[in-house]
Amino acid sequence: MDTLSKVQSMLSMEFDLPMERLQPGQSLEELGIDSLATIEFIFALEDRFSISLSDERTPVTTVNDIAALVDSVIQGQTHPA
Repeated sequence: MDTLSKVQSMLSMEFDLPMERLQPGQSLEELGIDSLATIEFIFALEDRFSISLSDERTPVTTVNDIAALVDSVIQGQTHPA
């Protein structure tokens, strides 16, 4: 299962959303996920993927933005500069 699929599954369970609504380009705001809920979800992602996203300043506005952020942090951990 790739990161996007994992994020979609987590969003579905956390916010009781049907998977078909969780398309990559879908806006979190349109899904009814406000900024506070997004921050709380970020904490869940950190636990699930064993990463730290708290220092990231990348705007997260879509389902795919979340997956891309997780992937970039994971890649940064496995391939140090």
